Amino acid sequence: MSGRHNHIGLGLQTLTDPFAELAQASARQPLTVSAVSYANSADLPRLTQWNIGVQRNLPFNTVVEAAYVASRSAHQPRGIPANNPRFESAEAVNLGGVRIQDARPFPVYTGFNAVQYDGTGDYHSMQFNVTRRFSTGFSLDTSFTFSKSTDTASGFGDSFQIPWQFPEIEHGLSSLDRPRSLTIGWVWELPFGKGRRYLNGNRFASAILGGFQLNGIFSAADGLPLTVTQQNANLVLQTQRPNVRNPANLSGKIDEPRFEGPARRWLIATTDPSFPFEPSGNLGLGNLGRNTSREPGFVNFNISTFRNFDISERFRLQFRAEAYNALNRVNYSQPSSASISAANYGLITGAAPARQVQLGLRLSF
Repeated sequence: MSGRHNHIGLGLQTLTDPFAELAQASARQPLTVSAVSYANSADLPRLTQWNIGVQRNLPFNTVVEAAYVASRSAHQPRGIPANNPRFESAEAVNLGGVRIQDARPFPVYTGFNAVQYDGTGDYHSMQFNVTRRFSTGFSLDTSFTFSKSTDTASGFGDSFQIPWQFPEIEHGLSSLDRPRSLTIGWVWELPFGKGRRYLNGNRFASAILGGFQLNGIFSAADGLPLTVTQQNANLVLQTQRPNVRNPANLSGKIDEPRFEGPARRWLIATTDPSFPFEPSGNLGLGNLGRNTSREPGFVNFNISTFRNFDISERFRLQFRAEAYNALNRVNYSQPSSASISAANYGLITGAAPARQVQLGLRLSF
């Protein structure tokens, strides 16, 4: 058998040297990295939860409950930019004219995203519930939570100053923290008309007042945390926060929100003598913490009225009137900008939708 092989009908393919572009890369023409780097961590993300509660039955099919609920997380994933200049290079970059690319730990590569498993978090809460099971045409479900949630990272979009170094300085309120939250919901079948407690034998009264059901949901909660920032003076930082001038007002919130033209002032204006912050410089970090301020909370009330008409044994017609934000309360959105360098800093220009009413008919058979 001959050692010579004939390749019939097979085209030769050319392989590109995967290291050729790297060999030609430089700080002036760096190699673009699009992949995400994951830290080699032996510790898997961990969540520990514990709670203790007490529950008691009351008359009228009512149950009350109080509980302490808590959790602690460790080794949680935290997204960071990788291959960015270290804090020690701030003087060279900001004063010495060194390019950002030249200051990277690996100048022949661009910056890229990485995931570290060093995030931590704590949650503590007192939760209260009052529940009345549906009976005699009425049910009620009320819950109130008083809580505090802290962590070193709530997501990839957090306002970290230099997340690839000093992650401990980012410990603060979680971006999901709402200290107080109240929800009340109910269903009430009015006790009038056929099959109900009152006026069930009066066909005229039943035709006018019978078949009604009232439903409602009331909810109120504090706003989510907000981080005050500034335009980067220190170019090696991802996001820069200002320095604190008045430690008694770390939120920067104005005592009485007021309108300035069409916008609503929520945070103290930078031109106000009582402005509690000052810009941090080009060689350091701002000493204001993460999530020290808070956006407006909300109060909402949705209500609906149903009325059932029994057309026959098979057919039932239901009229529905529903109102969302029935009190037409203005629930303001977060400020347009939380950067003290922006012209619209601390101004709110939006709100949740106003009252909405809808009517409908439903035929069941």
